[in-house]
Amino acid sequence: RFYHKTKPLRVPPSLPGPQRYPYIGYLWHPIKYWHVWPTETTRLAKLYKQTWGGPLPNYGGLPGCYFYIHDEDNIRHILQSNFGNYGKGDVWIKNLGEMLGVGIFAVDGARWKMHRKLMSNMFSRN
Repeated sequence: RFYHKTKPLRVPPSLPGPQRYPYIGYLWHPIKYWHVWPTETTRLAKLYKQTWGGPLPNYGGLPGCYFYIHDEDNIRHILQSNFGNYGKGDVWIKNLGEMLGVGIFAVDGARWKMHRKLMSNMFSRN
């Protein structure tokens, strides 16, 4: 029963990414490169030249899988054009809410929109 509840989510085998292992998915890769993870994700983005990712255990704060979006149009679609369909979800809010409070990084929906509106001037080029 524990395995059924914590097994990685199914992702398409065609999705490129680091080597996957039974039960832990590609978890070993971020652990191995954690000390240089931003550099490693950049290296992998250049290597795959498209969205990449892989399964992770669905346990604790791990969501079951990760996707790293590489294409600029897809990033714009997720963060700007269609943001309402890509919420952070209960697991993210539960695990980071205590540390981040109810600010822009740990909320969804109307509360996120209010914070986004307040912060938008900081990110504009004007």
